[in-house]
Amino acid sequence: MNPIELSPSERTLIFQATGRRVAAIVSGTPSEKLRTELGPELSERSILGAFVSLKRGGQLRSCMGCLAESFALADAVENAATRASKDDPRFPPITPDELLELDMEVWVLWGMKKCLAPATERFHEIEIGKHGVVLERGMNRGLLLPGVAVEHDMDELAFLEACCRKAGLAPDAWADESVTFSTFEGLAIGGRMDEVKIHNPETLTAIGRKGPLQMMIRKKDGPSHEDVLKLRSICRENFFRCSDGMTLTYTRPDIYDGNVYGIAISVQFPERPLMVCSKVSTKTEMPLQASLTGMVEVLTQQVARIGATKQERLNAQFDLTVLWDPVLHGTPFDCDLSQVDSFRRSLLIANPDGWVLQFNPDVPIAGVLEDAIDYLRISNRSEVSVLTFETMSTTQHLLASSVSKPVLGEAKRPPAVAGAFYPSDATLLNAELERMFASGPITGKRGFGTNRPQKERLHGPNVPPGQDPSGGIRFGNKKAARNPDLPRPELYSAVMVPHAGWVYSGRLAAQTLAKAIFPSTAIIFAPKHKAGGQDWAVAPNRSWLLPGREVASDYALAQEIAESVDLMQLDATAHAQEHAIEVLLPLVHYLSPDTKVVGISMHSCPWDMLREEAAQFADLMRRVPQLPLFIISTDMNHFASEAATQEVDKIALEAVQTLDPQYLLETVLENRISMCGVTPTAFVMEVLRKLNLLHECIPVGYTTSAETSGDTSRVVGYAGMLFR
Repeated sequence: MNPIELSPSERTLIFQATGRRVAAIVSGTPSEKLRTELGPELSERSILGAFVSLKRGGQLRSCMGCLAESFALADAVENAATRASKDDPRFPPITPDELLELDMEVWVLWGMKKCLAPATERFHEIEIGKHGVVLERGMNRGLLLPGVAVEHDMDELAFLEACCRKAGLAPDAWADESVTFSTFEGLAIGGRMDEVKIHNPETLTAIGRKGPLQMMIRKKDGPSHEDVLKLRSICRENFFRCSDGMTLTYTRPDIYDGNVYGIAISVQFPERPLMVCSKVSTKTEMPLQASLTGMVEVLTQQVARIGATKQERLNAQFDLTVLWDPVLHGTPFDCDLSQVDSFRRSLLIANPDGWVLQFNPDVPIAGVLEDAIDYLRISNRSEVSVLTFETMSTTQHLLASSVSKPVLGEAKRPPAVAGAFYPSDATLLNAELERMFASGPITGKRGFGTNRPQKERLHGPNVPPGQDPSGGIRFGNKKAARNPDLPRPELYSAVMVPHAGWVYSGRLAAQTLAKAIFPSTAIIFAPKHKAGGQDWAVAPNRSWLLPGREVASDYALAQEIAESVDLMQLDATAHAQEHAIEVLLPLVHYLSPDTKVVGISMHSCPWDMLREEAAQFADLMRRVPQLPLFIISTDMNHFASEAATQEVDKIALEAVQTLDPQYLLETVLENRISMCGVTPTAFVMEVLRKLNLLHECIPVGYTTSAETSGDTSRVVGYAGMLFR
C-alpha cells in the first residue's frame, strides 16, 4: 500500500467531519455519516486503518481505532470516531460538557510491513516519528501509533518496550522470536474540538457551544431532590425489612430509575462512627433502584456485624447520595476545575489502589481536591485521576472511599512467605543460615558486561574527578570475589541487600549484612510490592514471628516515625504479605539476636516529595538516642536476559556510587531499569546526606538468578553495598 497523499483541504475536511461526528455521537444527536461528508472519491481511498485520539490538557482521554488489510477511508474513520466517542474501556464515557475542552487527532494509517530481521535487531527497523509498531504473541497484542514515541521522547528500544508492556508482555519480549513484529506508517490530522464547525442546533445546545463545560448552566438528566428523598425512605424501609427477614421492595415505577455512576448510603447511629456503603464506577453505569436494593442487603450484614441494637437502628439517620455525569479532568497536577461548582458536583480521585469520593458544597472545589489528596496520602500524583460527578444528596457532606484506613493489626506479625522464600522448618532454616554465613565465595561468576558506553555523568558531588566511582567493583571481572572468613564487623550507616528467595540471593545478603555492626535497632526500608494498604507504611507490630524464633520490633520508634513523616503511617495491611522485609529478618536475628527491627514499605514517588519526606525523617533521626542501622532491601533489574540485566545494573550501581540520590532516581527512570527498591535506596541516601553520613559506598558483590537457575534468558540482578 502506497503512502496516503492528502491535500490541505482534504485534511481539513476529514478533521471537521470527524469532529462533527464525534460531537453528535457523544451528545446523542443526529449527524451526517462520514461517507456523505467526505464525498465518494475521498471516502473510497484504500487505507490500512484509522484511529481517533482525544486528549484533555495533554492527558489521554480516549483513543480507539481499527486495522485491516484494506479499509475504505470513510469507513475506517467512522469506526474509529464511534469507538473513541464511547467505547474506550480505560476511561469513563466522554460527556457533552467536556467536548470543547478536548484536542483531537485523526490518524490515517498505511504500509503495514512485517519485520523479517533477526529478533534482536528489530529496533533497527523503526524510524522514530515515521513508524508505529504492532507486537503479537498468541492472544497478546500491542499497538502504538507513530506519535507516541515523539510525544514521550522515546528511542527505538523504549518504543518497543512500551509496546510490549501494552501487549501484556515482558519489556524485552520484542527480542523473542515467538513475538511477531510489524511496522506501519501514518498521518495525524489534529486540532481542538472547539475549532470544529457544528451546524446542527441540537448538537450545539447539547454541548453548550457558548462556553467551556457549562456546568453552571446545563444540568444533565438525573434524579431530582424529591426522587432522592423518596429513595432514601425506601432504603430505610428495606433495611428494616431485610433485618426482619421480610421481602424487600425492589422497584417503584413512580420514582426515577435511570442508570447512574455512583451510590452511597450513609447511616449514622447514635454514639457510633458513621457507616457508608458505597458503589462507584468511572466506566460503566448501574441501574439505580436495583443497585440500591443490593446495597441495602450488604449494609444490613455490616450493621449486624457491629452488633447495633434494635433501638440504635430505630434512631439511625439514613442519607442517600446519587452520582451521574462523570467528567475526567486529568491529574492533580494539571486539572482545570475552575468551572466546577462544588454545590452541584462531587469530586473523586482514583489511583491504582483505590479511590476517595468527597461531596462538600461548603468548600471550593480546589479545597475538596486537596482534602481528598490528603485523605489518600498519595505519594505519586502522576498515577492519580481526578473526576467530578453531578450529585444529588440528602446530606451536606459525604466522604466515601474504597481504600481502607491504616490498620494496626496483630501485635505479632506471622510469617507470610516461609516455605516459599526461605525454609518454614526451623531446623532447615538454621542449617541454611549456617550455609549462607559460612566462609567461601560470596557470589559466583556472574560479572558485568562492558559493551555499553559509560554515562557522561559518572561522578557525584562526593566523588572527586579522577577517583574511581565504582568503589572497587571490577566490571567485567569473571573471577569470584573471595571472603575466606566472616569479617570483623565495622561501623556502617546503611547496608543495601537483595530480597529474593534465599536460594537465589540469600548468601549475598547474609555476607553483606555480616560486615556491619548492629546497634540496638535496625530499620529495613523496602519497596511496596503488593496492592492494598498505605503507600508508605510503617509496620505496627510489636514483633515478627519466624520459624523457631521471634524478632522484636521497636514500636515506640515506629510510632515516632509515623508521627514525624507526612507520608508514613502505621499500617499492617501493607505488610501482611510483603516479603522484602521478612526474608531479611532471620539474617539480622542470626547476627544480632537482640536488635529490634522496624519495617517500612515504600511506594514510588517523585524526587521533590521524596526529598521533603527524607528531610523530616532526618530531623527525627537527630533526636533519637542511637542511630539505627539502615537496611535497604532491593533487587536490581528484573526479567531481562542476563547480558541486558548486567548492562543496566552496572549503570544503576554506578549511579548509587555517585552518592547522589536524585541522580540515581533519574538514571533508573531514564534507562528504564526495573530496580524495585530505587525509592527506598534514594530515600536512605538522602537521609544520610542530610545527616552528613554519606561519604563512601563500598560494593560487596553482584550476581543474578542465573547463578542458581542456569537460565540466562530471564533473570533478576542482585547487589550488596555498604554506606558510610
